[in-house]
Amino acid sequence: MKEKKNYWFAGLILLAVIFGLMSAWSFYRAGSEVSSVVDPDYYNRGIRYDESQNSLKEAEEMGLNVAVEVEGHLFLVDLSAADTSPVTGFRGHISLQHARGATTPSSFALHEEAPGVYSAELPPDLAGTVPARLSLSRDNLLVERQLLLYIRRD
Repeated sequence: MKEKKNYWFAGLILLAVIFGLMSAWSFYRAGSEVSSVVDPDYYNRGIRYDESQNSLKEAEEMGLNVAVEVEGHLFLVDLSAADTSPVTGFRGHISLQHARGATTPSSFALHEEAPGVYSAELPPDLAGTVPARLSLSRDNLLVERQLLLYIRRD
């Protein structure tokens, strides 16, 4: 009579080896690679969050509404009063901190193309999630916003 071979023991050892290899691989990845979702400047961005919220509150108390939109590579700001009438005569610029660790921000002047509508053309090679700072000023009034723009690849 033939003796039956028991493969359970070999199967359990194989599963343990696979589990060990997968664990080692995941530990390596977690320790050596940075996720593209993680913002390298998250701490400073968190500190500046309060500043942007205070600026938003001040603008709302003055009755200013700021709507931001990105259409392709055109950055648009619609500035209106509480009664939805356009607010004109502001000078502004947007400063971009390029993703992927670039250290020098790019700054672009905003031009008033219609009453209360300010725009700037962004670089054509810019794509992805880009932190930005919007500044609008007129006389002694300054409106600033911290933004996170998402620009689609063409």
